[in-house]
Amino acid sequence: MGRVLSAMVSCMVVIYAEESSILLLPSYQGFRGLVNTPNALVLPEGEIEIMYSNQIENLTPNSLVDFREDKEEENYFINMGIVPNLDISLRYSYGTYTNLDRTFMSDRIVSLKYQLPFIPQRFLSMAVGMQDVNAHSNYLSSQYIVLSKTVANVRGSLGYAHGEEEAALDGPFGSMEYQPLSWLQLGAEYDTREWNGVLKANYQTTLGNNPTNLGVMAKSSLDYDDVYIGVYANSNFNHPSTNKAWDEFYVSEDRWKPTLTFEPDFILVDGSEYGHMDYTVALNSELAFRPFKHTIISGQYNVPLAMTDNFDEGGIFSYRNRHKTTPNVDQVLLSQYLILDTAYPWVNLLQLGRFDNELEGVSVESALSTSDGKHRVTMKYASLEDGLYEVMDRYHEEQREEKLLSYQYHLLSLQSNIRLTGGEFLYGDEGVMLGFKRYFSNLSLGFDVAYTDHEYKGVNNVARFTLTMPFGTTEHYRSDFLDIQTGNINYVRRKTLATESGTNYAQPLHLTEISNHFTLENYFMDQEKF
Repeated sequence: MGRVLSAMVSCMVVIYAEESSILLLPSYQGFRGLVNTPNALVLPEGEIEIMYSNQIENLTPNSLVDFREDKEEENYFINMGIVPNLDISLRYSYGTYTNLDRTFMSDRIVSLKYQLPFIPQRFLSMAVGMQDVNAHSNYLSSQYIVLSKTVANVRGSLGYAHGEEEAALDGPFGSMEYQPLSWLQLGAEYDTREWNGVLKANYQTTLGNNPTNLGVMAKSSLDYDDVYIGVYANSNFNHPSTNKAWDEFYVSEDRWKPTLTFEPDFILVDGSEYGHMDYTVALNSELAFRPFKHTIISGQYNVPLAMTDNFDEGGIFSYRNRHKTTPNVDQVLLSQYLILDTAYPWVNLLQLGRFDNELEGVSVESALSTSDGKHRVTMKYASLEDGLYEVMDRYHEEQREEKLLSYQYHLLSLQSNIRLTGGEFLYGDEGVMLGFKRYFSNLSLGFDVAYTDHEYKGVNNVARFTLTMPFGTTEHYRSDFLDIQTGNINYVRRKTLATESGTNYAQPLHLTEISNHFTLENYFMDQEKF
């Protein structure tokens, strides 16, 4: 099969072209490119892509026996065009020996590519990039510059990379992409170590209001003719919304009329020394009503649906979800808002009750904004009693306090917020966090970086990625006696940034803040938008 692919690629110049255009498709490394090499183009702004491939990275390309023998690898990607001209790829790779019970790779990889905006694309495109940013293992870490030129349905790319290890791009590379049919793309490349050929089939459709691509790729090499498969799906969310209030949490304005909300709750640990793809999935059912103006009473029932052994009772990860292994009421809250009509809008919130499983107490928030909504200062304080503190994996504090002060700037041109936060987070880590959140028509993407110090866990540099999108329909079902809606899907991924000492380990509860449907950010201020 690999020889067939190579022959198809080598003959691509004589294949009839159906139309004079070429799609911008993913590589096996996540960034826009061919197989292992990038081109000089990036994902369009607002486009989100998920991808999987089984390509085995050749970590020792100069060995007498090919490294890829007797091995398997899984690669999972989230690729994003979050701002103009910038391509961001988040990757998790997990490799195992087929004849041994051990792994050769379990790595989280962040890659960036920036397309220079001042060069007219009718001449050529230029981009610079970094693969495996802030890498600790350095398997694939490299920096590169690349030029691309598209003529009709052919795109050529040439570049140079500096790599840290043998497996990384290191030296000159080049590729040629050719699209003979509207749904078919062929290509060949030299990736600084070997020659690769690829076939990509793409199907364009629409899901909801979002233009969507669904695709499959098949790749092989001249020196190693195993075929590796990749599949992907991407949608562009950068378009006018049919429901501009998609992320507003709704409670009926009618006094005592309840609103029922269904929302999934899940945690994924993609790889660790304890396992691979550990998860817990639950369904939250929340009933809320408004007895008086600016007052909401709510209760939430959590029903676990599925979980791996490491999240089950007594499992190594059960503390991450506060030991929710059986159905229980994990939230009962009284939320009281106080709105002061001054020259600068001033909103306050007092919450009392159970905030999570065996986590009870009081929380206060106060937010002061400028009249145009561009600037906001928020103070948060919480004092909670933790009934699970004895089994919270080194977070052994019966009394939990949250003391945070933040400044937020709303960047209207990008529909984004930039926020600087300092103080003590819920589980005792103290420090500063810089965050950026971008809003599209019906989803939001957030990136945070933080420097924290913890009494038991020491100094850590932590990065966090957050994806929020609607769960099901954005419409509300309303009757005379009950309103029903679906909430959001929230995916959070943390990465502890490597330091020179190499002593940073995953801190899954760092940067945790009080969060529920009725905080100022999530309810009153439309998920931090003004």
